[in-house]
Amino acid sequence: MVQRMVHIAVSCAEHLGYTATDELVERLVAERLRGRQATSRTLPSALDRYGHPRGAKLP
Repeated sequence: MVQRMVHIAVSCAEHLGYTATDELVERLVAERLRGRQATSRTLPSALDRYGHPRGAKLP
């Protein structure tokens, strides 16, 4: 999960025209993880973007 977040942070920073330094990526990922932790009790269970349980096999 962290590796995926790092990849997303790098992509987002570059898309916005920033240089994806280690410090910037670390800060973006840390904030994302803090946000996920802070909202984990208020959000629905872990579903993928299409509303299916993660890991569910689709036909």
